[in-house]
Amino acid sequence: MLTKLVKLIRAKKADSRARMMSSSLQEYDHSVGNAIIGGFVYRGAAFPDLEGAYIDGDYGSGRIWDLRYDDTGTPSNSELP
Repeated sequence: MLTKLVKLIRAKKADSRARMMSSSLQEYDHSVGNAIIGGFVYRGAAFPDLEGAYIDGDYGSGRIWDLRYDDTGTPSNSELP
């Protein structure tokens, strides 16, 4: 009985990890960049316009973007200066 429970828990964890790894927050064409590296949700006070935005960068181009969702859940990505 315990063996079946352990197998079930492992299967659920693997399924959960696979779903998390297969969904993208945002995609862009390779003419814009080639590898999104890292990212974090900004919660600081120094840049209030960025509050709650997901900040990420592209390794190949050196560009940095902020990703936000509108009220309908549609993402928008803006390059930061």
